[in-house]
Amino acid sequence: PTASVPLSNIVRPWGPGAPFFVLRNFCGMAGIRWLSPPIQRALEPAVPSGPRELLSDMAASMLTCVVSAPLNACWSYLVTTPSTWKMSLAECTRALLPFLRRQYLDETGSRLSPLAVRDLSVRCVYIASCFSLFSGIERLAVALWPLSK
Repeated sequence: PTASVPLSNIVRPWGPGAPFFVLRNFCGMAGIRWLSPPIQRALEPAVPSGPRELLSDMAASMLTCVVSAPLNACWSYLVTTPSTWKMSLAECTRALLPFLRRQYLDETGSRLSPLAVRDLSVRCVYIASCFSLFSGIERLAVALWPLSK
């Protein structure tokens, strides 16, 4: 590639798009921490333990993924668009709104575009798999913790 994006200083953890990065990760963890337990209780009569935890983690992650997808898009856009790095919050918002419209809405601006539906579906499956795996590893570690004594 002929174009390059300047890199942020590695010792400066707060850079362009950082608020969206933090909010995106907060949404992802909220699915596992806050939404999964009520879903587990709702599934308790119908699904045995084990599959119930997995199903509830995946469902919770998919729900929060829909919320975190625009945050992730904003983060990606801000990090890879140097012209936004020096903008004020108001200018940045004015730059992000047209970007999000192009990403998620069809030509009429009234419906989700087929591309957005595809991207959201792929992201939901990916994020649900990752967070469910993380949650399963955590449950296993907690269950096996007394073995070290």
